[in-house]
Amino acid sequence: MVLGLLAVGCWEAGNREVAFLKLIKILELFFLGYYVAKNNYTLNARRYLLVGVIYSSLIAIGQFLKQRSLGVIFWWLGERSFTLATPGIARTEFNGQLFLRPYATFSHPNALAGFFLVSLILTLPVLWRRSKKVALGYLLLAICPLILTFSRPVWLAGILVLIFGAVQSIKPKKFLCSFLFLAPESFFRRQELNETAVQLIKSQPLFGVGLGSFLIRSSFSDFIQPVHNIYLLLASETGGIVFIGTVIFIIRTIKMAWANWSLLAGLGVILFTGLFDHYWLTLQQNQLLLALVLGWCWQKKTGLQV
Repeated sequence: MVLGLLAVGCWEAGNREVAFLKLIKILELFFLGYYVAKNNYTLNARRYLLVGVIYSSLIAIGQFLKQRSLGVIFWWLGERSFTLATPGIARTEFNGQLFLRPYATFSHPNALAGFFLVSLILTLPVLWRRSKKVALGYLLLAICPLILTFSRPVWLAGILVLIFGAVQSIKPKKFLCSFLFLAPESFFRRQELNETAVQLIKSQPLFGVGLGSFLIRSSFSDFIQPVHNIYLLLASETGGIVFIGTVIFIIRTIKMAWANWSLLAGLGVILFTGLFDHYWLTLQQNQLLLALVLGWCWQKKTGLQV
């Protein structure tokens, strides 16, 4: 049923080729998550995540120190070529001076930060049980690029996870969606995109405007990005029926992961940071990690117990 609804939305989309390509990508991620849920390769996957965090941390730190891309072999790992002066590059101002926000091999520092925080939550318990000294070194290495990305929503999510771990209990709470730690210009840009998404939802409430069609239907000329909210992005592109089904799936996934602190915290970071950015639905590394986390949540006997 869901596949049929998505196919209808793709057929009605402004660019059918892009929409159906996006649908194929969703199917790829679905089968990855399904495979993970049915097969217990959790420990090996966590080791691979650990390796990814380590080498990405070193690249990100190197980029910040040089204030440019490292180049050479790192290009083959997916690093972009950029400097502090590259138009459109992510920068931050501190004490009156501009600094480059590191990308590592990701498309944006925010995507890097979100990936790091979730991966850290899922991998740190493994090292901690084996060697606390090694775990502390790993934690420090991973925290450095997290700080240097200046991704404020991820910072807040990390603080909430620390509080969550400290009290050792979970109580549902309501969070404000208007995160005022964002820079004023960034906040207003996001607000404009949110309003655009709402208008698109009103125009196509049942089937949406089509997968990958938010940019096509958006009226922005100087800020061509999807809405920085995965829930509004999903609702505007897939429609209300699929969105409601997704919400039900998320609720059931939370119930499946409820007894597992590590998984629940990782899933919580994804759901929380999804309020402020789109990378969990649009960028490759984050999409793959999302599929892994969802697959682990649905494992009957998960290897993620801590």
